[in-house]
Amino acid sequence: MDAQENPVFSRAAAPPDLEPAARRIVALLGRVDDGGLDGPTPCPDYAVRELLGHLAGLATAFRDAARKDLGASTAVSPDAALPVLDDDWREALPRRLDEMAAAWRSPDAWTGVTRAGGVELPGEAAGAVALNELVVHGWD
Repeated sequence: MDAQENPVFSRAAAPPDLEPAARRIVALLGRVDDGGLDGPTPCPDYAVRELLGHLAGLATAFRDAARKDLGASTAVSPDAALPVLDDDWREALPRRLDEMAAAWRSPDAWTGVTRAGGVELPGEAAGAVALNELVVHGWD
């Protein structure tokens, strides 16, 4: 299947909405207590706190990638260091996820070239990666 046949990349089809996946993660955050932050996840290198830190970082990076606001948040590879969870994560992470989903509602987010994780890629590919990250890590 080439890009013309794939509805994610089709100019005729509406781009996917990231909000349902982001909202699902926000709903799950309420079930995370402080005692569980050191618990394991399906990601072998990440405890719950690192996974949440990763989500916070990717939400910021992909928000900025959608806005074509290329800077420090879009330049760093997620493998550069173990993610750090901010103390205010209970307020900040839901806000970042909402901002990320809102940024990808703009048709311009899906066009041109952007950057995330230090990698330049087409906007439509970045949007698909962003959605994939939410779905995969929402399951984690």
